[in-house]
Amino acid sequence: MNVNSNNILWVDCTAAASVGALVLALSPWLSSLYGLPLPFLWFLGAINLTYGCYSFSLAARPHRGLRSLHVLIVGNGLWAILCLAFASLFWTTATAFGIASLLAEAIVVGTLARLEWQWRDALVTAREPPHPH
Repeated sequence: MNVNSNNILWVDCTAAASVGALVLALSPWLSSLYGLPLPFLWFLGAINLTYGCYSFSLAARPHRGLRSLHVLIVGNGLWAILCLAFASLFWTTATAFGIASLLAEAIVVGTLARLEWQWRDALVTAREPPHPH
C-alpha cells in the first residue's frame, strides 16, 4: 500500500479539532449521554482543540524538525494513556457510551502515535524540496 505519510498529520489535526469542537458544542447533551461531568467534557474538548492546533501547525509546515514531531508523538501516546485512565476513573459512574468513547479515543490516538512514530523519518522531510545532485 502506497501511503503519503504527510496525510497522517492532516488526519490527526482534523480528527482532534473536529472532536474538540463537537465535544464543546454538544457537551450538555454528551454529559447526559455519557454520564460524564460537564467540566470534564469541557476539558476534553479544550485539550482536543489545542492539540488539533498544534498538529495543524506541523501538517502545514514545509519543514518539520524531529523534536516538534516527537512532541506530537509523545502527546498522542500520553493522551491515549490518559484516556484509559479516565475510563478507569469513571468506570462506575459513566454510561457504556461514555466508557466506549474514552476507549475509542485511546485506540485512535494510540494508533496515530504508532503511525507517526513509524513514519517519523518521512514526516520530518515530507515536504522538503529535493536536494540537487
